Amino acid sequence: MKKDEMITLLRSVGCDENTVTAMINAYEMGFEHGSRAYVFLTDAVEQAADVCKRIDDGEDPPTGDFWKAMKKLKEME
Repeated sequence: MKKDEMITLLRSVGCDENTVTAMINAYEMGFEHGSRAYVFLTDAVEQAADVCKRIDDGEDPPTGDFWKAMKKLKEME
């Protein structure tokens, strides 16, 4: 749900403005957290793709960078 849709919904059911403001703040905090997690997730996927490509090429690739990226992502939970 988009933020403006949430605001419209909350107002349509009669929530007071303090509740609407609190929900807007919560939405924005969640969005910010998700965008930071996306950076770490992208890094983990790129590292995994690199490991897979090297395996396909017959190499025995290091996996340390992948596990570092996964650790950063896990720390965000």
